[in-house]
Amino acid sequence: MRYTQIEKGIQKELCRYVSLRYPKAIFKSDLSGLRLPIKTATELKKLRSSNGFPDFELLEPTKDFHGLFIEIKAENNSPYNKTNGLLKKDKHLQEQQAMINSLVKRGYCAMFGIGLHECIDIVDNYLK
Repeated sequence: MRYTQIEKGIQKELCRYVSLRYPKAIFKSDLSGLRLPIKTATELKKLRSSNGFPDFELLEPTKDFHGLFIEIKAENNSPYNKTNGLLKKDKHLQEQQAMINSLVKRGYCAMFGIGLHECIDIVDNYLK
């Protein structure tokens, strides 16, 4: 199974979890992981500032952050090298990391989430 399909499943489960556990929370999930007709995908791309926008947005401010952004990865698709723990040299991952860094500089909590359980932990810890 392709990673994007696995990540889409994680995204759906995370949204379901947040809806049930935090029913008043405001959140949004990005459509870029969906298989869309090329014309629709091209139009959607024109509706965002840049590439690398995270998959999941939780629009709940805390005392420390304006909101939470998670770039979802499948458990067997870590963005980090196993040998040194650094981000893999991949253009798409570099764009995603640049966006995460930009969001953090603007006062948001933003990070990669690897697998459903880690993503749930990130949300739970954020909303504590």
